[in-house]
Amino acid sequence: MRPRRRWHRRRHSLQRSATPSNPGASHGLLSGLGVRLLGVDVGTGGNARGGRRPQRVIVVGAGAAGLTAANALTTAGVETVVLEARDRLGGRVWPEEVGGVPVDLGGAWIVGPSGNPVACVLNREGIGWQSAESLGGIVRGYDGVLHREMPESDLWSALAAVGQFEEACPELVAALGPNASLEEGFDAFLTKAGLSEPARRYAAFALHATFEGNEAESADRIALTPTTSEAFDEGGSHFPDGSFRGLITALARGVDVRLETIVSRVEYSEGGVSIETSNGTEHGSHVIVTVPLGVLKAGRIEFSPALPADKIEAIERLGMGDLEKVVLRYEQPFWPDPGANFLFYLGAQPGEFPLIVDYTSFAGGKPTLIALYCGAYRRAIADMPDAAIAARFAEVVAEIAGHEGAAPSSTHVTRWTSDPFAMGSYSYYRAGAGATAAERDTLGAPVGDQLLFAGEATSGEHYGYIHGAMLSGAREAERLLDERPGQGVVLESGLLVKEGCNEAAS
Repeated sequence: MRPRRRWHRRRHSLQRSATPSNPGASHGLLSGLGVRLLGVDVGTGGNARGGRRPQRVIVVGAGAAGLTAANALTTAGVETVVLEARDRLGGRVWPEEVGGVPVDLGGAWIVGPSGNPVACVLNREGIGWQSAESLGGIVRGYDGVLHREMPESDLWSALAAVGQFEEACPELVAALGPNASLEEGFDAFLTKAGLSEPARRYAAFALHATFEGNEAESADRIALTPTTSEAFDEGGSHFPDGSFRGLITALARGVDVRLETIVSRVEYSEGGVSIETSNGTEHGSHVIVTVPLGVLKAGRIEFSPALPADKIEAIERLGMGDLEKVVLRYEQPFWPDPGANFLFYLGAQPGEFPLIVDYTSFAGGKPTLIALYCGAYRRAIADMPDAAIAARFAEVVAEIAGHEGAAPSSTHVTRWTSDPFAMGSYSYYRAGAGATAAERDTLGAPVGDQLLFAGEATSGEHYGYIHGAMLSGAREAERLLDERPGQGVVLESGLLVKEGCNEAAS
């Protein structure tokens, strides 16, 4: 749900292959992707773990992870049913029209399209994308305390501090210890830098806006200790043409999805699984649980037997972020240079709409602004009505423009944190919890042969990204199918999903 990360500890080069073991050749939506995650040379007998072959798989959740897994299983000939609590597909990928403009209210970015399964599926579907940097946009900063635009030199100096902090991070971790928060790291870095005002204030703002936006939480709650979540290397950040509706449509094609079916209990044993829902009980040989980490943390699904202690501990130690969006659709723009712009807003209240995306160029010229916010500010305004939050954002826009324009014709305010089927935006590492990528591996590990888990929070390398969710779903489908006799693992469109998709599958 976020733009490309820029922190060296979470970015750029992929340090480990996320490809599941024993990959081989196969066909299928994940084949033209060149994504060779799911096809393998098959043997005889059961799956790779020696369990019973999948006969009827229940997938809980129709987000990117669940749909990817279900599509692959269905294509391989396994009876698969997806149970989705909402009345729509996509989970935290939520394309919605706001005043006639398709906007992704959840996951919105293709983060490095080269080798990215998201881009590969879109390409196979004939759906293009636009670079967030390629449309001649302007990066601006506005100081809401001094009520003036930030001088360009001050803005770029502040943004340069982000890279300098990245370089200093290992030294800071060594000095502050494994339980230090990102906020403590910021303070130590800025103190050592010895910046005068307003340079220190601007640098502090840039650090908070960048990293809190990446991790979807306030810096005092985010761990400083280096972790790894990767974008793909090439091409920067992009928006899909017409939103991610095409991605979800492609992943759901041919898949049996039961909407408005709320799962309350999962029973599992060597004999199979029994899933209690609001519409009755479903039985199967295996279940893949793909609900968000926030839902697991809230205990909204009962497991019988109870989950192992190490998995419960992993759920507790990881954090669930709370990034939200406000969308304003205007009939006429009145702010400077409407187009593909990015605005940093330093408000009098910390964390107030720190990043504003001028989405006008991506919306076919229809004036549209999107603000992102999270953490302490999100909590401070959580009880405000949607209309009041949108009105406050409109006031900020008028302040930046230097005059009021007409009121927005349409608005939308997301509420991922209070959504009972999300309970947050995406996962992060909590300060003081001592969590590492090992907790994500534990979260994604199967319990016995019948109970499997997927979702962005289970990805040690790609957490928080749509492509991480897709890869996790493909991982669990492969776990069930990698030794299924005579089967290759592919999606309905003939594409294979795996990390890296530049060559066509054979």
